[in-house]
Amino acid sequence: MRVYSKKMFFSFLLLTCVAGVAVVALTTWSLDLILPIRETKIYQQLVNYDNKPGKPLPCVRLNHTIIVSGDTPVIESVLTVTKKTDLPPDVKIEINFGALTPRLIDGNLTWSGQMYANQTKTLYTKLAFDTDGTYYVGSQALAYSLSDGHNEGSFAGYYITVQGGKITQVTDKNGLELTPNTQIEATRLLP
Repeated sequence: MRVYSKKMFFSFLLLTCVAGVAVVALTTWSLDLILPIRETKIYQQLVNYDNKPGKPLPCVRLNHTIIVSGDTPVIESVLTVTKKTDLPPDVKIEINFGALTPRLIDGNLTWSGQMYANQTKTLYTKLAFDTDGTYYVGSQALAYSLSDGHNEGSFAGYYITVQGGKITQVTDKNGLELTPNTQIEATRLLP
């Protein structure tokens, strides 16, 4: 059996630790190249669905969610509208923008047609923000009937700030910074 001095034992121990750290770092780096891990932030705005005394029941529910993955200037927008009443049957759903317009990568910006109680329509859109600045990404669902002039709508809006090719801030229509993974109440337009 071999006997090692303290100096040699601690040298082997140090060499083993350095080699272990190098192997872990190389493995982590390799896995990140193959399967990159990106931080995902989800922001959600929805119309207040409560039937409060003295207020009419909204005919549409709107839920606008945006998903920011990693530090790329790209978002996924999911706009879900559920019809709560049969009348009025005609509905128009759309994603709209302010002065700066993002580039549409995938999906649709508008839909219109007839919807009845408990039907749901979802617009999926993927948008890229190619230049630095503050972008407005809004959504609305308008229910209207040309015969009696009745219309009602709901809307939500995000201001997305891009600096250095990265999304740095997401705020609501009032300029309040939104916290990821938290729902906030959007606005309902009364007839």
